Amino acid sequence: MLPSLSNLKEYEALVRESIETGSCDLFRNASAAHAAIIMRLFCEYAKRTVHIFCGRMNREVYGALRESFAGAIARGVEVQFITEELFEHLESGDVAQYLRERGALRCYGEKQDIAHFSVVDGRMFRVEADREKKSALVGTNVDPEDTERLETLKAMEEAFNRLWSEAPVPV
Repeated sequence: MLPSLSNLKEYEALVRESIETGSCDLFRNASAAHAAIIMRLFCEYAKRTVHIFCGRMNREVYGALRESFAGAIARGVEVQFITEELFEHLESGDVAQYLRERGALRCYGEKQDIAHFSVVDGRMFRVEADREKKSALVGTNVDPEDTERLETLKAMEEAFNRLWSEAPVPV
């Protein structure tokens, strides 16, 4: 069942408040519509990096985010996007083309044995728990004293960097 429009607005307000107030609470995203809100706001608030690893660049999640990525890139944010699927099989073709033209896209062409995830500025993150339902665990800030979560984010960044270095550049 799709979330109602009012619920999506409430969800967006919750995420925005979490980012702006520095809340370190974890919360869930329970749908592709929630994931799209998370990714749009992550791009909006990013200052240094947006690193995304996903399957096929799902149209429901990424299809309307071209301008969000463009805004982040225009502000000097390093946007890097890795997919498991080949370029020609990605669902958000215009977004994929935009990222490819900027050297910000890599495509494996095969499933990887790792959960889909995003890390932004080493402090905001989204980790999928269920690929089909697009449900995930989300955090918008990390307490500087939370060494366990900081180590987890560091490991996610290291995993992303390894995946990025290994994934082929789409031609």
